Formats: sequence, structure tokens, C-alpha cells
Amino acid sequence: TTTYTLTVTDNNGCVGNITSVTVKVHPPVSIASITTSTDTVCQTDEAKIFVDVVGGNGGPYVLNLNDGTTVGSPFTIRPSFTQTYVINATDMCGSPAATDSIRITVIPYPENNFISDIREVCAPGLVSFTELSDDTENLYTWNFGDGGFANIKNPKHQFNNEGVYTVSLTVTTPFGCKTSKTVPDMIIAHPKPIASFIVEPEVVTMMASEVKFTNYSQYASQYFWHFGDGDSSIFVHPRHHYKTIGEYEAMLIAVTNHNCRDTTWRTILVENIVSMYAPETFSPNGDGINDCFRLCGNGIDPHYFKLSVYDRWGNRVYYTENFDVNAECDSCGEGSWDGTNNGDKSLGDRYMPVGLYKWYCEYKDLNNTTYKKSGNIRLIR
Repeated sequence: TTTYTLTVTDNNGCVGNITSVTVKVHPPVSIASITTSTDTVCQTDEAKIFVDVVGGNGGPYVLNLNDGTTVGSPFTIRPSFTQTYVINATDMCGSPAATDSIRITVIPYPENNFISDIREVCAPGLVSFTELSDDTENLYTWNFGDGGFANIKNPKHQFNNEGVYTVSLTVTTPFGCKTSKTVPDMIIAHPKPIASFIVEPEVVTMMASEVKFTNYSQYASQYFWHFGDGDSSIFVHPRHHYKTIGEYEAMLIAVTNHNCRDTTWRTILVENIVSMYAPETFSPNGDGINDCFRLCGNGIDPHYFKLSVYDRWGNRVYYTENFDVNAECDSCGEGSWDGTNNGDKSLGDRYMPVGLYKWYCEYKDLNNTTYKKSGNIRLIR
């Protein structure tokens, strides 16, 4: 501040009144400080900038950004990228402008794009999820829509119950910027069928080897049977004949329209019950009734069978190694004695006389066990 004094003197040396004036000079306008509520924000998030201006005529001050925008203090910004804000401050007296700046760092929101390896699953079924970004430091919060959650980038989740599930993911950067994404009806979990069946009977013999399979499966539309002996069927309620002795695991695969499957098994035992039947009389008279003597039975190996017939003097009148598993017990043909002395009247062999004859038989069962049996056969007319 300066005081100026004015003294006026005329040519005669007369001095007039002395006048003085004081001129007050304000300090220049200056920006004392620029502060912000935060110098780092998530993209398009809000920040406030505070500008403290001093000097000049003490205000009011006019604040302008570089683009000419007039702002107050504080003013709000929502930056989408990192940038420096330059602020020009002036007063109403036309003082030279003061300039200062502040830099605001912007953290971009994280990527959030995820997929699943399958969309439809059979419950309970496992689904793998993949978040496709290259980020490795972010935090991940999954919600699978069935009450299940996960906190890793690429989780696997098992959907235990049928239904349609909406999946959401929130990705958070270390700074706290979040991106959330929801995919409605992303996963469809179909119900699995229930495979179930019974077998009747569970134990069979070679002479009665048919097994009836009754299907009690639920929610299935297709059925695949495997009987354990190489044979199969696609009928709902099949029947099956087992051809050899042994223990078999019969398997049923029940399948729904959505290709969901369930499998179950039952054990079937095919036993070898060995029996031998020998008639006590036969009458080879050509009337078609009981004309031949034949041994028949169950569980006999047709590849090892020896039958001999002897008269009362020990002469062998008949011998065969033929055992026909399908022949009726009173039938003639290969493996039966027709009452002649060589077992084939078509060759001209003579009929043996009426009387009692002795037979001996050696044979094996299907387990390779050897048996020896003998008995009497009476030839009548």
C-alpha cells in the first residue's frame, strides 16, 4: 500500500492545500492448494476437487478448466481415463490468472466374460466354468443359483438337483473396481432316471434256463440290457435263455430323452443239475410206442458219453457214444438201442430175444466230472 501526496505551488510562490491519496495494492491471485476426495477412482466413478484461491481482491474468484468450463469449488468429475485437470483462477478485478493442476488416476473396470463347458447336465452333474480374461490378480465371486458359491477364477460346480439355474459372477480388482455379470437360465439340470429290475428266477438250470426280466425303472424312455453272456436286448421286459452254466451279471442301462442314464445289475446263477433217466422196459415191435431204449438226462456233456448193453451171457449187443441232448426219452434214432444185436435193424441186424439185459454207461457233466452208472432193461414184445 502506498500514500501519494500532492502539493500545488503557483508562480508567486503561493502554496495551495496539500492533498494526499493512499493506493492499496492487492497481492496477485494465487491458488493456495488443490485437493481431491480421492486421486484414484474406478472408471466413471465420482471424485470431488477442492480449489483454495487467495490474493486479488479477496474474491469472488472465477475458476475455469482448460476447455473453458467454469466450475466452482468443490466440483465433481467422473473421468473415464487418467488425466490432469488444469485450473485457471481469476478475480473480478482482472488480475492476472493463477494456474495449477491435479492428476486423477483412473482404474478401468475388470473384464467379466465367462462360459461353461456344457449347458445341459444330468443331475447330479459337474459343470466347469471359465472366465476368459487374462487377469490373474482379481477377486472372483461366483453364484451358481442353487445356493452354491465359489471364489476362484475357473471353478467346477456340481448341480445336485434338477432345475434351471441363473449364474452370476462379480470380478473385483485389487483397488476395488467391480464388474458383475448375470446369465439367466445358463444351466439346465435334467433328472436322472432310476434303473431298477427283478429277475425270475434268479437261479436256473440248463434244462430250464429261461429268465424273465421285469423292468421297474422310472423316468426312462430307452432301455439297454446286457445279459452277461454277450447277448443284449432293447425290449422293456425281455426274456433270455442262458446256454452255459455259470454266474452272470445282468446289467440294465435306463436312458431318458435327455440322454441321462442310470445303471443297475443283478446276478443270475445257471446251475448244472445232473440227472440220468433210464427206462426199465421197452418193446421193439414197430408200433411206434416205446420201440427203443434210450438214456436221457440233464447236464450231460454230449461230447463224452459211452453206453454199452450186454445180454445175460456177457455179450455186448449194443454200443454208442452218441448222446442227443434234444431227443425225447422214448424216441428212436442215433443214441438209442432198437433191440437188435448191433443196434440198427435197417442194416439187417436181427432182433434180440425177449429177456433181461444189462446196461453200463460212463459220461461226464458240463463241469467235466465223470459218472458211471448201470442198470437193467427188459425187452418185451
